[in-house]
Amino acid sequence: QSSGTQEALAQVRLGDCVGHNASEVLPRLMDVVCPAGGGLDESIARQAFSEAVIDLCQHSDILIEELSSEMWNDLLLDFIARSIEIRVINDIGNRVVVGPKTLSGVEAAEAALHNFIIAGVRQSTGENLAKLGSLTSAATSAAVQSIYAGAFGLWEQFADE
Repeated sequence: QSSGTQEALAQVRLGDCVGHNASEVLPRLMDVVCPAGGGLDESIARQAFSEAVIDLCQHSDILIEELSSEMWNDLLLDFIARSIEIRVINDIGNRVVVGPKTLSGVEAAEAALHNFIIAGVRQSTGENLAKLGSLTSAATSAAVQSIYAGAFGLWEQFADE
């Protein structure tokens, strides 16, 4: 935010992306933020970033330098929330946690889980990424763990559907 999009892109060797649509540039930025390869955590990060980019670009495709601070903020908060959500869903599958028994129950549980996690991330950051940067590592970990645990509990509430 302090240096502007053009300078920030130049710092990560993507200066040639200025003047291009966000939908073209953000996947390239993903390779910087979430490099390919690695283990499960890296895969979760790439999937979360990809889904956040799709959400951002779904309704309009604007030039990368025209993304407002609010749009960048929303992208990054969505990325954080989706990272938690994907981790929860992965762990539910790995632990064979009892969940909804019908397709409509699963869909309702997934929607509730998504909304719960997004709300938790936004609440813990005050909907402001600047606050996220001022949180200590311990406070950030505690917030993520709290959201994660709450999401698991929420999933289990849908077990009878």
